[in-house]
Amino acid sequence: MGERFLAIRSEHGLVTAELAVALPAVVGILLVSLAIISGQVQAAQLQQVAAVAAQSLARSENEETVKSWVLDRAPRADLSITEESGVLCAKLSQSLQFVFALDAISFSETSCAWVGRKVLIA
Repeated sequence: MGERFLAIRSEHGLVTAELAVALPAVVGILLVSLAIISGQVQAAQLQQVAAVAAQSLARSENEETVKSWVLDRAPRADLSITEESGVLCAKLSQSLQFVFALDAISFSETSCAWVGRKVLIA
């Protein structure tokens, strides 16, 4: 009977060791999953802001007003505006922000609007 008690007692720390190994892996997977979801949400928001900016500029709204509005909605984003062949495009670029800014991971969204001029087709 004494040997059986010693065998059970010697396996008592295995659960703690397995938990100590598995818990960081589970937490890491959860953090990576949350970062991916957060990036997708940020990209969708950036696309919507770019679309409104392009449409507003195509309607000849004040560029400074549009830039201010974009800065309110996406404070970390860089706005660049291009116009070519009657198509105005607003491009927003931003680094992924999850708990802290991940500058190594950046994404950009572009939205374009026709400004009513003749489009040249080559």
